[in-house]
Amino acid sequence: MTSGREVRGAEFDPDRYIGHKPDTYAWIPFGGGVRRCLGAAFAQLEMDVVLRTMLRHFTLLPTDARGERESFRGVAFAPADGGVAVVRRRSTGSSPPQRIGAG
Repeated sequence: MTSGREVRGAEFDPDRYIGHKPDTYAWIPFGGGVRRCLGAAFAQLEMDVVLRTMLRHFTLLPTDARGERESFRGVAFAPADGGVAVVRRRSTGSSPPQRIGAG
């Protein structure tokens, strides 16, 4: 960076981009190009394995709770209060859905 500001990469400081254009990929999770995070592919693989495993064992159902407002969390939007999910274990027997999350 050429702004003369001290860069503390481990701290959340959105002001670091005021007054100049950020480097390409500087704000994208895992970076990009020659500065791509070494663990990015492994993190993506882990996420894929966890989601596949969860969806193999559970079914996600819609909830009748009213919609939450959304909150910006750095790069993406997420439910402000954490969200509510209705989860049912996939099995031959019937079991009542379990409610997970805020609510």
